[in-house]
Amino acid sequence: MNPKELREQAVKDAKCGLILNAAHQIFKEKGIWNSRIEDIAAAAGFSKPTLYNYYPDKESIIISLAIRELQVICEKLASVAKRESTFTNNIEECFRIILTQVSESFSMFMDMSDYHQITLLSLHVAKNAELVRRFQQMKDEIQATFVALIEKGIASGEIGSTLPVDLLTQIAMVMTHAIHTKWKVTGKIDDIEVVTQQLGNFVKYGFSINSQNK
Repeated sequence: MNPKELREQAVKDAKCGLILNAAHQIFKEKGIWNSRIEDIAAAAGFSKPTLYNYYPDKESIIISLAIRELQVICEKLASVAKRESTFTNNIEECFRIILTQVSESFSMFMDMSDYHQITLLSLHVAKNAELVRRFQQMKDEIQATFVALIEKGIASGEIGSTLPVDLLTQIAMVMTHAIHTKWKVTGKIDDIEVVTQQLGNFVKYGFSINSQNK
């Protein structure tokens, strides 16, 4: 890009950021599915027609915001993967990062995870194909970080399970999803540190089956 194009892109990125910040706040207040594009435009200080210069519809805003939230998680998890620490410490920190990020935008994350609404959203996937691809890329990066941590734990001898890496990865990732589901059902967010320690203990000791009851 030439200097002019760089300046124009910087201005566009800044305005897109303002819109996403406004959407984040509106979604937290009203929920994704009760929020209107007019609400987002007003909160961002834009007219509705002006907002459409940056995002063609509400679905593109939802996906873009989800990408931004996942990007934060990806960057934090990547920093954990670079640490020289035990697998147990690293996996607990990953749990802590994910649970904290979700808790800070709980209603929005829960709306995004709602199966029925995501099914409705998928009707517009073709129109937002590139955003959907980037969203999936973020999810793949999170999974890749868990794979790297588990492979490192196996190589160091800390992990003794004979289960394949891909299955261990899915188990680890599903654990945080189970906590999100519990929060959604109860309508209450648990203490992050307590839950993180509980998940860490489960990673270390599993179901702790009593030998006399085998």
